[in-house]
Amino acid sequence: MSITTTVRRLFIAIASATILFCVLVMLAFIVFVASSYILRPKVIEHPTRISPNKTFKMNSRYNSNSIIIIDVSDNAGRTWTIDTRASGRMRWSLSWLNDTTIALESSDIGPRRWVYKNGEFIQTIGDKTSMP
Repeated sequence: MSITTTVRRLFIAIASATILFCVLVMLAFIVFVASSYILRPKVIEHPTRISPNKTFKMNSRYNSNSIIIIDVSDNAGRTWTIDTRASGRMRWSLSWLNDTTIALESSDIGPRRWVYKNGEFIQTIGDKTSMP
């Protein structure tokens, strides 16, 4: 076997290994991108709920830990964000009880209410009142 044939075979082997390596790197990248897309946290927004007197608008969404977050805005452009500490994975419902009271019924933390007083939404649990 001549030296030219040996060099040619060596070149073909190196080229083949390089092509195989590049294909494997591209496949790993495709799998990484696909898994990042599939496993990314999903932000789910629910329909806007308007208070009975049309003063407030309320939207609900989940944060990265699937906790229900309530975003409230008024006609003047002020906004409030309420961390409910309720799991979005459990059964729940959200509504306006009246012009200034938000009601959350959650199967994991029970009923919660937020009342608009003095420019803030104050959480009420049963007969007790506390800040959210």
